[in-house]
Amino acid sequence: MKYAKAYSSRLMTPGEAVQTIKSGDWVDYACFLATPLTLDKELAKRAGELEDVKIRALGFPGQAA
Repeated sequence: MKYAKAYSSRLMTPGEAVQTIKSGDWVDYACFLATPLTLDKELAKRAGELEDVKIRALGFPGQAA
């Protein structure tokens, strides 16, 4: 059960997750159908406060926010 407790202690919302991103960071998205669209929308809300954030994805299936 240690794994389940450690896992649950690290869960956060997409909004909380993008607050950890700093200017100059690389963000690696998953590939193809695993693209985190909700996370992308939350990150787009921070566009005015971040600079030089680079996003890497393989086979992004849609339009970025």
